[in-house]
Amino acid sequence: MVERKACGNLKTQNMDISNPPSIGSKELSFDEGGNRVRQIVETIVASEKDLRNILQNTEDFGSGHGATRSIVRAFTPSGLLIDRQIGMFCREAEIPLAGDFGGLYLSYFSWNSPDRRSPNHVLEQERSIIQDILKRPTKAPLTIFEKARDYSLESLKGELDSIDYNRLREMYRASFTSYPFDIEDSIKSMVQNEGYEVYAARSKSDGLLYAVSVTEEVSLNLSNGKKFIMREMGDSAKMPETNGLNAPLKLMLIERAFTDGVDLVFCESRAALPQVNAVNNDIGMRYCGLLMQHTKIGGEGIDEKSPYGNMNVWALNKDGIRKIGQEVNSLAL
Repeated sequence: MVERKACGNLKTQNMDISNPPSIGSKELSFDEGGNRVRQIVETIVASEKDLRNILQNTEDFGSGHGATRSIVRAFTPSGLLIDRQIGMFCREAEIPLAGDFGGLYLSYFSWNSPDRRSPNHVLEQERSIIQDILKRPTKAPLTIFEKARDYSLESLKGELDSIDYNRLREMYRASFTSYPFDIEDSIKSMVQNEGYEVYAARSKSDGLLYAVSVTEEVSLNLSNGKKFIMREMGDSAKMPETNGLNAPLKLMLIERAFTDGVDLVFCESRAALPQVNAVNNDIGMRYCGLLMQHTKIGGEGIDEKSPYGNMNVWALNKDGIRKIGQEVNSLAL
């Protein structure tokens, strides 16, 4: 069982409340539940000096809130910042972009207090897990969808009938040992909010739902005048007796992102759980780095000696989304 990432109460500098808080804020925000500062910077960082100014502002904001972690996601040109260390911050992950944003990276710059750093033996175990996973070949979409042959994979939008709603509620309670929001309100928000895409697997034999996967979207107006759309793969839940449906549901969400012209699909998966990360590799996502003690999360797997979990970043840029989206389209599901 895995505990969902908690956002807590957000305190921001001029926060745009239309921006989904779990995917991140365009303004500096303090996440009380995770005791961390976060921001997605819309300005393309042209120089190391510009980046240092941004990070200094983040450091000051975090210090004012007593944060033990600060993380900034910024768009940086290729070739900028050969060194991983930038003042107090280090570059933990880097996603190469494509399409209109080719030549740019979405880079994660972070700082952790000394008491919020993972022991070396934990990092070594998680590094070994990811190295083993990355040696495995990806799986063809047709092979992945074979596991879902007894299910219909469908988009959930709008009002749910009582049977579907109760099944989703049961799934969430079975899949998460704790949940930071009201489950009923969260389910309603997912299927009614335009910022979400939700796909579920419905049994062809009894007509009931058995698994669900979700993405959240945010649109950024970058300083080069172009709009950048990214989606985070978030919640996945299932009935206890069900296995193997998460991967095909994720492929359906990637195909939807391709249809909608999304520039980036990414997820942050707990590094201590091999199977979750293996699914991301199976469907063709690219490993992009590790976020140290990034968020409060619980569950089985490696004991990380902390209430905060290390998270692996996986991503698909526009080229990757197109490749998988076209492959799924060709199957005419």
